[in-house]
Amino acid sequence: MIKAAFVTLHASWPWERQLPGGQPAFDGAEFFVPVDEADIVFVYDALPEGRLVLKRPVPAVFVASEPENVKRYSPAFLAQFDAVITSDRDTAHPNRIFVQAGLPWHAGSMTAGGKLLDTPMTFEEFEAHEPRKTRLVSVVSSDKAFTAEHRARLAFVAKLKEALGDQVDVFGRGIADFADKRDVLDDYRYHIALENCAIEDYWTEKLADPYLTLTFPIYHGCPNIKDYFPEEALQPINIYEPDEAVEIIRKVIGSDLAEQRREHLLEARRRVMHEHNVFGLLAKTARDLLAADAGAAQRRARTLHPESHFLPLTAKLKLWLQHRIGQMPMLRKSLRFLKYKAHFVKVKAQHYWKYLTDEFYRSHQRWIRHNPQDDVRFQYDLPSGANILDVGGYAGDFAACFVELCNANVTVFEPVSKFAAQIEERFAGDPRVRVHEAGLSDKDEVAEFDLDADASGAFGSSGGQRVQVTLWDAERFLSQCGTDEWHLAKLNIEGGEYALLNRLIDTGRIASIKHIQVQFHLHVPGARDQYRQLAKRLRQTHKLQWRYPFVWESWVRREDAGRSHGRP
Repeated sequence: MIKAAFVTLHASWPWERQLPGGQPAFDGAEFFVPVDEADIVFVYDALPEGRLVLKRPVPAVFVASEPENVKRYSPAFLAQFDAVITSDRDTAHPNRIFVQAGLPWHAGSMTAGGKLLDTPMTFEEFEAHEPRKTRLVSVVSSDKAFTAEHRARLAFVAKLKEALGDQVDVFGRGIADFADKRDVLDDYRYHIALENCAIEDYWTEKLADPYLTLTFPIYHGCPNIKDYFPEEALQPINIYEPDEAVEIIRKVIGSDLAEQRREHLLEARRRVMHEHNVFGLLAKTARDLLAADAGAAQRRARTLHPESHFLPLTAKLKLWLQHRIGQMPMLRKSLRFLKYKAHFVKVKAQHYWKYLTDEFYRSHQRWIRHNPQDDVRFQYDLPSGANILDVGGYAGDFAACFVELCNANVTVFEPVSKFAAQIEERFAGDPRVRVHEAGLSDKDEVAEFDLDADASGAFGSSGGQRVQVTLWDAERFLSQCGTDEWHLAKLNIEGGEYALLNRLIDTGRIASIKHIQVQFHLHVPGARDQYRQLAKRLRQTHKLQWRYPFVWESWVRREDAGRSHGRP
């Protein structure tokens, strides 16, 4: 049996619960032996402070548990080791082993007070664990926001909650706290598992914990995850394609995939507990290295130093100062308060400057303050069966709201194919919603749009994908569609509103629209001049009800102004 020392800064973690019977033996290796008796030494994540003396000439392996977007390990520090387990392809070491790091399981380990359980859930208990699934789907939204990936995850969860509402249970600090991961997994058929990054060979307990609880994961993260688990044991998504990801989630949670794939979930759990268990990983690594230990003859007894030993002098002084301040609670508290106050003053100053100099920001802040629930956009006195034009349908949310509010008949224009297809699927079989894969404009033409989610349009500047779309002459369509009066027209077409409204005014068709809700855009050349001229023309037939410049505004036909509901 191979004797392996397991050295880590995180010695208080209950690692032994991942071993059968809590015994130190796993797959031909005995762990936690003293360093002086070991055949191989594993250092996980970081060395404890101080030196680690290897009195015997045995191989030492470093396990890099952090992904490259969080931390890059010092080359001088890594050079002490015979091999490095890592997912970072740019790791500066001659013997890199690209594989997941065997991050510890979290499910079944924590108390309500955020402390480790005295008796955490064991290896055998997980093997027999078959929780009863009574709820649909959960997701955990960490409040971490110090990387771009963290911020993308937060934005996606917000969009997901907006799209699916009460269908998805969102957990996280400040949202819905939980004690242990089992609280958000055991009862659920599905779990949306979102890694903080998407890096080959890097995945975490965010995926392992759902498998341990037999919860079907809808997963964003490791691109080559199918090298580790059966393809049928998860549903991949990409949060950087949020609309597509939301629709995939909608389909999956509306199915019985979790029940159909149970055998694959059981196999995935077996792999988590045996093959990808940190001790299974290290046992295999030990066998492979010792069997092919070409450097054994040259190896000598040596001393391993923590990463701080290799820092430049200025960094060492900074660490020393942080350590000394940490030993003086009152000073630490005062410095923390001063840092907070300085940050607060900076943020407020930036806000006030932007409020004074940026018209859109000023308008948007007023919109949020006056209309936090976005409800003013739906406060119209419309008859049952009202005729509504939704120009720029995107996901179909505006149409869905008025179908529910007043049984409206909604004609949706959405020129981007994938968005139009999503709306058609959403309202399939509902005759009240008619979807046209086209935009409305001042003439029939084929235009090129910048594809940028709900900001897609001819005046886009995201640098993203360009797509060709069809635009229809508004007068031609409206004169042939058979509807004499439109109770409401919503226009959100990323700069195309100027040409469209001028066309409606030129032809007199504007008089057939009772309410006009429009978002004007500043990124169009000469936007302010165009708006002033257009508003002057529009006032001939309509009256402004309320306006948040270049955010949203609403106009009502003059003959209906006295009878119409509106909020300034």
